[in-house]
Amino acid sequence: MKINQPYLLLTLMIWLAGASVMAGTVDLRFNNISTNCNTNQVCVNVQMRAQSGTVKVGNGTVYITYNTQAINNPTATALNFTTPQYGYAPQFSSYENGSVGEGNYNILLGSAGGNPTTTISTDWIDVAQFCFTLVNVNQSPNLQFSSTYTGFNSETNQPSAQHTLGTLSGENNALACVTNQTLQLKVFLEGPFSAGTGSMSKTLNTSNLIPLAQPYNITPFNYAGTESLASLPTDMVDWVLVQLSSDPAVTGNSDIVRSKAAVLLSNGSVVDPGGTSLSFSGLSGSSYYVIVRHRNHMAVVTPTAVSLSSGSTVDLTTSTLTYNGIAQCKQVGASNYYVMKAGNADGNMNINTVDFVQWRNQNSQLGQYLKGDFDMNANVNTVDFVKWRANNGQLGVSTIAP
Repeated sequence: MKINQPYLLLTLMIWLAGASVMAGTVDLRFNNISTNCNTNQVCVNVQMRAQSGTVKVGNGTVYITYNTQAINNPTATALNFTTPQYGYAPQFSSYENGSVGEGNYNILLGSAGGNPTTTISTDWIDVAQFCFTLVNVNQSPNLQFSSTYTGFNSETNQPSAQHTLGTLSGENNALACVTNQTLQLKVFLEGPFSAGTGSMSKTLNTSNLIPLAQPYNITPFNYAGTESLASLPTDMVDWVLVQLSSDPAVTGNSDIVRSKAAVLLSNGSVVDPGGTSLSFSGLSGSSYYVIVRHRNHMAVVTPTAVSLSSGSTVDLTTSTLTYNGIAQCKQVGASNYYVMKAGNADGNMNINTVDFVQWRNQNSQLGQYLKGDFDMNANVNTVDFVKWRANNGQLGVSTIAP
């Protein structure tokens, strides 16, 4: 017996009086598939975009099929189109018969809904993440969308105002697991860096101000990782957040495949909290762009994808690190050292008066771990203002903003 027909096909539709209806064409794709052989899990995101202009979604169904000889027992996690904008949380059910599995994911605007604020533009937006049990890594998942049962109403839920389905991109590449891929990463922060020594100061460390738990669980980073230290390594300068991206030109961070809070040492080396080489597990691909973030310096991304299949060395201290015409790193004086730019306290890839306000609000505070401390000497003062002023107006790669 097949699973229930999609909610989209039911006649219970809601009329939102006076709403302006704009039905458009939407594309769907599977993205960021990852295979973790350690946990026997395969996860993939379903994403949507408008082919042109912008649209909004009322009731909708994403109906997928898959190869049960490769993956089975799916679960779904909503990434958008859920309460409180929508009257009900999305619902998911699945059915498997022989080698074919089917999944029915329903978006429900419902009578309690109204005018959803989520707008779909020509940029990809996450709909949901589907995670499966890995059955056989040597099989292909054959993830496909059913054009018969997949569909979306406009926000008015009128059957006459359904969006047209555009391109439905499946995912049938062979699954591949690599349990641990290592990265030899080096980066300098402008604030604590000295061209005379070719290294960074450790004042926050020697003042015992660096937190033992990673500090990127706050806005705008919102990273929920549990990385922590039993004690501060002698050469630690601060925490950094390292991310692997499938395509940094994508906005909204749906391109982020892995994130890890790591330890930055005074010589620029970035290591795991345990002191070993930076490593990532369960990656299905072999090449990714590397993004490095810091709590008060402008984030940077490698100009090209880096191969991690057999370990790789990524030295971000030897050039301007130009991506899409943007010189991300700054040369220090006449030296051959290049550093991440200090002064981006709000992490928005734009050093401006908002960052100045952060400094001004913390000015004269001593002996603390603060975003306004751009030179990272534990004190917020005019030296930090000078760091900010030198970089005021500098723009980073906007698409990697957290």
